[in-house]
Amino acid sequence: MLALVLLLSCGSTEKTNESPLEQNSNRDSVIFITLDTTRQDRLGCYGYENAQTPTIDALANQGQIFHQSYATVPLTTPSHTSMFTGLYPSRHGVHSNGDAVLSEDLTTMTEILDQNGYRTAGSVSAFVTTKIWGFSQGFDVFFDD
Repeated sequence: MLALVLLLSCGSTEKTNESPLEQNSNRDSVIFITLDTTRQDRLGCYGYENAQTPTIDALANQGQIFHQSYATVPLTTPSHTSMFTGLYPSRHGVHSNGDAVLSEDLTTMTEILDQNGYRTAGSVSAFVTTKIWGFSQGFDVFFDD
């Protein structure tokens, strides 16, 4: 599993009554992208010359690329639970795909962003990262159709 975390200077995502164009804050935006079963060495932003990944490459060009990362477990649901909570499976209780739900008692990075005034949105395409497993926790909007 490959995870890209991008910090982009895109203006504020702060929750206010003002429209995004009226907001003057220059706070960074956070885009967290995970690609399940995708090899890092097949993306242009990691140097693959024949890559056909222009959107990811453009985002990575504006943000921070991490060249070394380690999964807590090689399964999607527990690994995403660890990424969202910062906890190992032994602490958050999700050990395999389909064996447990991300507990509402745990604090996620989306909840921390929300507490700090960020607007949050999530969109997933894999069943094992849908809201029935608790992954919508802390998002203002969450798309998992």
